[in-house]
Amino acid sequence: MYKHYLLLSIFAFTHLSALDTTLLTADKQKIFEQKKRVIEANAKQLKYNWVSPLNLSSSVSSSESVSDMGYNASIQLNQDIYRSGGIGESMSYADSKLAFDLLSLELENATLYQALLVGLLELKKLNLTLDQAEYQFKNSEIEVFLKSQQYKTGNVDITEMNEALMNKNSILKTILTTKESIIDKEIALKKLTSIPLNEIKVSYFRLLSQEEFIQNNFTVLQAKLESKLAGTEYAIKKTDYLPTLSLNGQVGYQDTLESNSQTVQDNEYHSLGLTLSMPLDFNSKSALEEQEANYLQSRIEVSDVEAEERALYEQSMNKIKNYQEHNRVTATNMNLYAELIDVTNKGFKAGYKTGYDLQTLQNTKVIDELEIEINEINIEITQAKLHFASNLGEKYYER
Repeated sequence: MYKHYLLLSIFAFTHLSALDTTLLTADKQKIFEQKKRVIEANAKQLKYNWVSPLNLSSSVSSSESVSDMGYNASIQLNQDIYRSGGIGESMSYADSKLAFDLLSLELENATLYQALLVGLLELKKLNLTLDQAEYQFKNSEIEVFLKSQQYKTGNVDITEMNEALMNKNSILKTILTTKESIIDKEIALKKLTSIPLNEIKVSYFRLLSQEEFIQNNFTVLQAKLESKLAGTEYAIKKTDYLPTLSLNGQVGYQDTLESNSQTVQDNEYHSLGLTLSMPLDFNSKSALEEQEANYLQSRIEVSDVEAEERALYEQSMNKIKNYQEHNRVTATNMNLYAELIDVTNKGFKAGYKTGYDLQTLQNTKVIDELEIEINEINIEITQAKLHFASNLGEKYYER
């Protein structure tokens, strides 16, 4: 009985929720959480980096010429309060950057889950391929035996005998290679999860529509966010050459001890003012043109990425159609084999058909049955990859 199910949370710009990593190893889960913390911390820092720090200073001084001692302490502030919209754009940029970084982290997580769940499907496919090869090997043994008998009686030449032996050896090599691939796949999957592989249930991934795939596609979403970031950077760049209003303030305390008179002079002081500034930069026009060009390029890239992902979807659909057509042809062949098995079985009982003919047909029918199962897994793998190319990897349904 399977015990563990895949649960992935949906990413949305309006709600950036924590992603599920429960199938992954403990270390991978911790790494993911730390990366998320770093992203969120960087976002907070970026959002408020326009806020200037308070400068605290203090000093003690003496003058040998008049033997005076002095002490000074102050707090100074130079804070922009208006940048022609630049402050708001900077905060907007931080929000978009947070969304982009979290989306990239989700893509990284989805890639791991794809490697795990698609890997489990591929492992199942390898085991079916091994079963199929073993039935093919049984048929090759029958063929070698029959060819050897025919060769001894002179009904076939050495070429046909040799071809039968080579076919048998080729199938044996396939069996050995498949067994090695199964071991390699199991090792690779155990690097991703500490849960026993037979306890992870991979349910059926439904077929996404093209619009579902495009609207939730990681690459498309990243391109859109990158375009938004480029647009915000362009807006911020424009404000660099517009008026800025700054608040300037200082609060301090100063006392001086005059050694000659032994008197202490205490002085508190403060200042507050506004500064309006506007840079005149010879390179401002070219700098803005460059930023605008980057933004326009990013908008074009969104359309280009969407076109590429639509082509990928169509390619996946063609693969699925080919697998389905292959299965329809194989199913037709299986119906023919069923009829031949019935006829051969009757002939075997009547004594004019050999048991080898019957066994070969039965094995071939099983081989075709396994071929249909393998193609069904190929379809599931193709559909699963579409899910994990989007942020819908958690949406799968049991049969």
